[in-house]
Amino acid sequence: LSPAILFILITTYGRDIFSTKRLIPILCLFFLGLTIYIFLPVRSSLNPIMDWGAPKSWVTFKMHVTGWQYQVWMFAGSTDIMVFHLRNFVKLFFRQFPLYILPLSVLGIWRLFTSDRRILIFLSILLFAYVFYGINYEIPDIDAYFLGAFVVNAIFIGTGLHFIFQLIENSKIRKGISHAFVIIFIILPLILLKKNYFQADRSRDHFAYDLASNIMRSARKDAIILTNEWDHYSPWLYLRWIEYKRPDVKYLDVELCRRSWYFDYIKRNYADLYWKSENEISRFVQEVHPFESRQPFNSQIIENAYVSMLCSFLSKNFSTKPLYDDVLGEAKFEKPYLKVPEGMIFSLKDSLIYYPFNLPALEMRGILDKGIYKDDRTLFTLKRYPFMIDFRLRYLSYYGKEEEVKILQGRYSKLLNEPMQ
Repeated sequence: LSPAILFILITTYGRDIFSTKRLIPILCLFFLGLTIYIFLPVRSSLNPIMDWGAPKSWVTFKMHVTGWQYQVWMFAGSTDIMVFHLRNFVKLFFRQFPLYILPLSVLGIWRLFTSDRRILIFLSILLFAYVFYGINYEIPDIDAYFLGAFVVNAIFIGTGLHFIFQLIENSKIRKGISHAFVIIFIILPLILLKKNYFQADRSRDHFAYDLASNIMRSARKDAIILTNEWDHYSPWLYLRWIEYKRPDVKYLDVELCRRSWYFDYIKRNYADLYWKSENEISRFVQEVHPFESRQPFNSQIIENAYVSMLCSFLSKNFSTKPLYDDVLGEAKFEKPYLKVPEGMIFSLKDSLIYYPFNLPALEMRGILDKGIYKDDRTLFTLKRYPFMIDFRLRYLSYYGKEEEVKILQGRYSKLLNEPMQ
């Protein structure tokens, strides 16, 4: 926002912007807008369930509102990544604004060019800044960062419409044209509604809820589960703290374990796990402090302390608690645990023997229903079902459990054989 705002202020007031008469009201209104952030330290001081970023102090507050932990993904990608995100923006843009609407955008741009170039430049800077910022942020769920660009185009469309209505107002056959445009602009939203309804309708989208529920169904009582999958962990937070399901399970996000504030959550809710690994947690928090406070740090020392801490969660509870791995990719464990597929997660074992497991009935509402929209990220997540079931079938076959293989194949034959769409 800053370049466009600076441009409009300077072109509106010129040097007069630096006069006390101008500057004081501008700064007062600017800081008035910032007062919404007071909510963060106030809420943080009231001991919420998960105090994300712990913005109680000025240092942690500043780190939180500036998104310091996400800055590593800003302007960090290659040219190929930028081109990929730019193509995604173009595809998303034309999904929001079909070609038959774009003439209104062009008309709006032309109208501003002839009547108020200052506003046109202001909006163009905004559009460019949003797109440039978005394509340089290397995260998968980038679409929301282009919303500002879409708002700018909506303003162009509105300007084009306003110009058309001005022409109608000055036309001798105003009544007939007005009726035609009224009909057109009643029909146009209906066309867009029909075009977008399939993707926008989430009334039968239970995928996140069901997956988190199925992970919990797969875990034994008092289980400890390590995950790095936010698409699994975030719906579980809802199940745990809103519906109060499976309070016995200790579900840890290993990526959040890289942040010192997360251990307040662990200490309050998983006290026994915290105290068993207190030494390892304290060492990691001590080592990660320079990184979090923007001081010189040794990344290898931090990583070693981090891995040691994660391993302590497992080793110090292995004999008393069921342990599970829900980590996408190779987990960083010092000890080579055996991963046994049990439902939607892997049970961690220490010996190569057969471990029986009664697979619970999985709730999989609509995953093969082509009438429910599934974006690429959803499809990727849902493929965990056939992957885990196939893994279990191979595990059973390895130990000669042919009867169990037949039962499992019969129960999930459609899921294993039909492609998800």
